Amino acid sequence: MTAANGIFEDLNGLVHPVGPPVGVTQANRVIARDVIQTTAIFGSKPTGLAGRFTWPIPWYYRIGVGPVEFVTLVHLAVSDAAGTTTQSKGGASKTFLLTDATVP
Repeated sequence: MTAANGIFEDLNGLVHPVGPPVGVTQANRVIARDVIQTTAIFGSKPTGLAGRFTWPIPWYYRIGVGPVEFVTLVHLAVSDAAGTTTQSKGGASKTFLLTDATVP
């Protein structure tokens, strides 16, 4: 379950919806595309308040009838009072300003 405070406080307790199972090759490589979009979750891009948002996201593949969870990636966003935000998940990260209109 999500843990959030400060600028992200309204997201506290948010549960990530279960996505479709990803494909896996015979060499056990995942066939999937993933994005990190913290700002898309809360819409507006306020500043002036620091915060931290931790969102566990389970990933599934399918064998037979049901999906099988094989990993949980943690989406992490940390923002300072100036709006400088770093978000990361699965080894990738990006730093940006919340006031940047080009950030989705």
